[in-house]
This record gives sequence, C-alpha cells and structure tokens, in this order.
Amino acid sequence: MDGWAQIKDQADWTALVQRTDADLDSGAFLIERLGGERHLEPALIAALLSLRRRLIVEHEVSDAAGLMLLDTVLISYFHLLRVNGWIGNAALLLEHEFFGLDGPTAQLQRYHGRETVTKLAAEASAERISQQLLPLLDRLNRMLERGLRALRERRQGRPPNVLIGSAEQVNIAQQQLVQQVREDPIPEATVDRTKRRR
Repeated sequence: MDGWAQIKDQADWTALVQRTDADLDSGAFLIERLGGERHLEPALIAALLSLRRRLIVEHEVSDAAGLMLLDTVLISYFHLLRVNGWIGNAALLLEHEFFGLDGPTAQLQRYHGRETVTKLAAEASAERISQQLLPLLDRLNRMLERGLRALRERRQGRPPNVLIGSAEQVNIAQQQLVQQVREDPIPEATVDRTKRRR
C-alpha cells in the first residue's frame, strides 16, 4: 500500500497515470521493477535501455502487447547476465580452493562426538555450479530465445500451418490449385507394361 497516501484526489491519480505512461514508453518503469535500482550498475541500466530502444525500432513495436513482450525479453536477458555473474564468482571461489596457496579447505561434520571430513569446500562450489546455476542459466537462455522468436514472429507474421493429406482442391490465399483424381489409380507405366505382355 506504499504510495497510496500521496494520492489525495482525482488530479493526483491522473498525474500518476500520465507519469507512469511516460515511464512505460521510456523504459524507466522496467528499470525500477528490476529491483535494487540504486545498486544496479549505470552501464547495465544504459545497456538495457539502449537494447530496448533498438528492439523497438528493429521490431517496429508500437502497441502495448509488443512492449510487454519486449520488456519480458529484456528481463530474461538481465537475469541471464546476473546468473552468469554468479557462475563466474563461484568459479573464482572454486579455482581459489583448488589452486590457491592455502590449499583446499574441508567441510567438517560432527559424527559420534568427533568431527569428520565430509567433503572439500571446492566440491560444494562445483556441485552448486553444475546442479543449480548451469541449469538455471540454460532455462534463462531458452526464455530469452522464446521471447526473441515471439518478437520476430510478430514482425514477420506467422507462416500458415498447412497439412494436406489427400485433397481434390486446395485454396491457398488467392490461388486455386486443382488436382484431378483418376478413377483408375494404376500408374500409366504399369498399364503400358501389361499391354506389352499381351
């Protein structure tokens, strides 16, 4: 409910709607919704806004549905970059554990009053990368590809799905294709061979 205290009358509401409409067009609404906008890098925000502008021009987006789809693509790209950064950071920890001057550290667990080594700390980092972060990166990559494909299809128009099994007449757009169906389905080459044998 934060923010509703500032709206006192219809004029405040109208001003908010107009401001939000301008923010939707400029991309400011998207950037604010990424979360932690004070902690986002200026270069990242500039890159996202620049990509947004380019995609709008490239895909000729002028309607609300197109803007929503475009923002979904940018959110997927933003999260793809974030997860890739996590993987890079985890890889640094992993390399430090394996190749650092101190050598690998062990994870200990109490077992019957004694501490025993369960695994190396580097193993936990490797498991996290392979079992959690890489599948998440793959999922985000597929989301980004789906969004880009949907944008491309909006611009080009979807090709018609046509499956013709057996038809006497097929209408495609303004052309009419007619195929004659023979009473005798035996190919002529077979008929000629049978006449020669007699």
